[in-house]
Amino acid sequence: MPSNKERLYVALYPSGVVNNEERRYHWGFLTEPKIEGDDAVPGGRYHVNI
Repeated sequence: MPSNKERLYVALYPSGVVNNEERRYHWGFLTEPKIEGDDAVPGGRYHVNI
């Protein structure tokens, strides 16, 4: 197995919707390498739309 596998994080952002409890937060996924270098990190951000 490669030692520098990508990590998956779950992100939770406030959506700004106040009258709907189900849409109170916006979900997303972040991918990042295990070891970050000095340069820009080649990660990704993916948003969940329902």
